[in-house]
Amino acid sequence: MTRIFTIGYEGTTVAEFVAALKKAGVERVIDVRALPLSRSPGFSKTPLKAALEEQAIEYLHLKALGRDPGDAAASADGAGASPGAAAASAGDGSVAGWRRRARLS
Repeated sequence: MTRIFTIGYEGTTVAEFVAALKKAGVERVIDVRALPLSRSPGFSKTPLKAALEEQAIEYLHLKALGRDPGDAAASADGAGASPGAAAASAGDGSVAGWRRRARLS
């Protein structure tokens, strides 16, 4: 059975992030950020993709699975489920969706 995870990177390093993915057996990461840029070193699209691929983890950027930036007010007050999470879980079951504030457990 394939499992789908969400994971965030705030407060971690790329090495720790990749290690958590490897430990969970993740084979593919789908980045759902509208703009896959980060002030955190290594977490922008190009360096993150390189770090993941070094460890045989596929990287895809599919912003259509993420939250519409116009929905920020709904997210701030906690209303409703994340459209990105719903779209990712409706996929083919072979992906790990990425949401910034969630953590692998």
